[in-house]
Amino acid sequence: MLETEESARDYNPQQQTNSKYALDECELQIPDIPEQVELAETPIVVDQDFQDLLVVQAEDVSSWDQAGSCQNVSVYKKMTEDSPIVLLKAYALIEGVTTDIVYEVITNQEVRRSWDKVLSNFEILQEDPGDGISVLYFMIKTPIGVSNRDFVQQRKVKKDFPQPGFITMHFKSVSHPKCPEKPHTVRGDTLISGYIIEPDVDSQGRPSTKLTIISQNDIKGVIPKAIVNMLSGKAPRQWVGNLVKGCEDYMKTMKK
Repeated sequence: MLETEESARDYNPQQQTNSKYALDECELQIPDIPEQVELAETPIVVDQDFQDLLVVQAEDVSSWDQAGSCQNVSVYKKMTEDSPIVLLKAYALIEGVTTDIVYEVITNQEVRRSWDKVLSNFEILQEDPGDGISVLYFMIKTPIGVSNRDFVQQRKVKKDFPQPGFITMHFKSVSHPKCPEKPHTVRGDTLISGYIIEPDVDSQGRPSTKLTIISQNDIKGVIPKAIVNMLSGKAPRQWVGNLVKGCEDYMKTMKK
């Protein structure tokens, strides 16, 4: 996972294919970063979790470190006062894929298993579609000689927020009686994590998606935090590349 941090370069928004999500050096234009959060016209009661997520989304990245970039993906990181774990923020443009498909490919556990190369044993422990809250379990694949890591997360989903057509998802660690800690497995801690899925239109006039990824996860254990933080910038770019492939495969199945 080790990489040399890359400097940001402008990508050309006229580029048209999802094959550009390769991890080699490429032209980059950082997607527009909102200066402030605009709420939908209909009054919405926003709990603290979503407030915290949107504050991170709207924060100017001029004070963040560039953690790696490629065409249509840009990653930033910074340290926070309350944790030794780096906070990541990534912006991605997924061309020719609607927000509904991106959301389905991320949340459908059967579809997720087909493309996500990081997670294993992904399971929904508890789900209440009415209030948009679920409890998830998953394990992170680790190299030989490193203890497995697993997470139990609460997932909150709010549609048409913070604007109509957007889908916002928030994650944090919780405990659940169905999934106590396991022997020989280190239970990780999600401090804050989430996605803001935003509708867009690409240069060909196709419905597309802007995706903001926010992540601050402590994998615990004896691995030095400095090494974890140094390697963390690569993961969002790899994950987005896999997500794009998952979306393309999902759309092909829809046409059959």
